[in-house]
Amino acid sequence: MSLQPIFNVRFGQDVKPRQVTVGRYDGTHPCLTCATTTGKVFVHHPHGLSKEDWTGGSKDVSFLNVQKQISGIIAGPLSQGGKDLLMIGTANELLAYDVQRNSDLFHKEMPDGVLSLTLGSIGASSNEPLVFAGGNCSFRGLTGRATTSSGRSRATTSARWPSAT
Repeated sequence: MSLQPIFNVRFGQDVKPRQVTVGRYDGTHPCLTCATTTGKVFVHHPHGLSKEDWTGGSKDVSFLNVQKQISGIIAGPLSQGGKDLLMIGTANELLAYDVQRNSDLFHKEMPDGVLSLTLGSIGASSNEPLVFAGGNCSFRGLTGRATTSSGRSRATTSARWPSAT
């Protein structure tokens, strides 16, 4: 048995390898989201978005211009029962972005960079989702409340690998 494609779509953008995710930014409809080689993120939303053409592009595709080399993307909820947010990693920061509202949720400086991203929680009793960002020699777990009104970020958990001596 071989796999057969069900559909084929061309977006006219070069997509970075391993930087594709699917998010339900309105809480219902899946949207294909990809990082491009030019520091942009495009979102294919064939079911439409509640906001009109939020960042330019065609009827079904919208762009977010990050203006930095993107090292990782992932979509998922950062609150119980919440709609998906888009997390974008770069060489020195993590950005949590609300696609439907076209607004940043938080920016977090990441001195070791962001090389990988995943979503999860710690412990069986924890119901607060976290985004885990791994860098060169550390990782951090952040909640959706990573930014306070003063603009400071708080890491829910942080660890460094022991240095080799």
